[in-house]
Amino acid sequence: FSSDYLRATVNVLTAGISHQVNDSLTLSSKVRYSDDSREFRTSEAVVPSGVAVTTPLSAITLNRNEFAGYSREVFLQDQSDLTAKFSTGPLKHTLAAGFEVGSESPRPTYIFFTGVPTTNLANPPPQTFSAALTYVRLTARTDARTEGVYGLDTIDIGDHWQVMGGVRWDRFDAHYTSTGLAPTGALAARTDIHHVDSAPSYRAAVVYKARPGLNVYVSYGDSFDPSASGIESLVSSGRSVAQANLNLAPEKSRSYEAGAKWAVTPQLVFNASVFKLEKTNVRVPDPTTPGFNTLGGDQQVQGFETELSGALTAAWKVHLGYAYMDSQTVKSAPGGPLVGNPLTITPKNTFSLATEYKILPNVEVGGDLISMSSRLGQHTAASYLTAPGYTVAGLMAKYIVSNRFSVQVNIYNVTDAVYYDQLHPCHVVPGAGRSAMLTVSGHF
Repeated sequence: FSSDYLRATVNVLTAGISHQVNDSLTLSSKVRYSDDSREFRTSEAVVPSGVAVTTPLSAITLNRNEFAGYSREVFLQDQSDLTAKFSTGPLKHTLAAGFEVGSESPRPTYIFFTGVPTTNLANPPPQTFSAALTYVRLTARTDARTEGVYGLDTIDIGDHWQVMGGVRWDRFDAHYTSTGLAPTGALAARTDIHHVDSAPSYRAAVVYKARPGLNVYVSYGDSFDPSASGIESLVSSGRSVAQANLNLAPEKSRSYEAGAKWAVTPQLVFNASVFKLEKTNVRVPDPTTPGFNTLGGDQQVQGFETELSGALTAAWKVHLGYAYMDSQTVKSAPGGPLVGNPLTITPKNTFSLATEYKILPNVEVGGDLISMSSRLGQHTAASYLTAPGYTVAGLMAKYIVSNRFSVQVNIYNVTDAVYYDQLHPCHVVPGAGRSAMLTVSGHF
């Protein structure tokens, strides 16, 4: 409907403090507070089940799923760090350590409708939104707490070698409650869930400084994705309270990388790396308990990436990048991703180019280009959906009024290309068409 809307108000306050105790010790802390609100009503077109794929588009009548509601989200986070430099015999250390604490408190209310008008798929006429019945379907609240502490030591051994080792421990605690209501206003369901995930993660690397401006490295790291984080998305659709992941341990990932960083000139840097990412304990459908998941899947991505970034001349800046990702599902379960197929939303080829040129001392012009190969939106036996690749270009111009003020114009998607930006198992969201933005910046 032309009257569909999404209105959001975002209020963010960030404060930081840094204190250099001496040449060897620095303390810093940054706090961010966000208090946001939104209200929305959006339409999702649905082809009724049972419609044959050979049906002419002009003969298909669409239903509309209407999603509406309002919410308030409060976020508070503190990140405090310590950097210390010291020596143990011939070894020089740079120790980075710190902690992080945070809280998130979303408070959504979802509104549902019945009796929303249908429409024709091929020739939808202009229609005004209406509904036979409007009611509150779900009210929910989540209180999520994060805690983390870490330490990373970088050790210089002579003039050419550098060794890094670090560990981090994280805890994620989420408490979710919701009340579901029937169209009559009667209580339909009440949910009260509390889940905690905590685990350590590790990082290690070795750097060889072959010569000034050229470093070669190998690195390893692991991480985890807490199942408790899924609680916050339980009401993302407002349809029902999904509890498929609530009793699961975290998913785990490992990364291996080797690469080089070369300063071609003091202003121009070239990076290249090869990598392999492994994800274990992947959530897949539980073959013995419908509606729930189990940690029975494995995934893998391997490839390489290159990047050239910096100034070609005093007036010309450039950023050029390319990434190749060969992804696949290694292990799955019935109803889950197909083994041997690429991962969803993972293009095999990604290319990016951005450049700026100073045509006058206070005037800069530039452009950018992003090109991405095809991606999978769904890859199960029941649904295998592919989005085509795309290329999008943009332009910019910047006028520097003074040392404190500047004006910039950006034109996005200059060719007004049609492409699919966000992929969903049931629908796609097209990327924004040609648009422009005027930005005025001031520094005080």
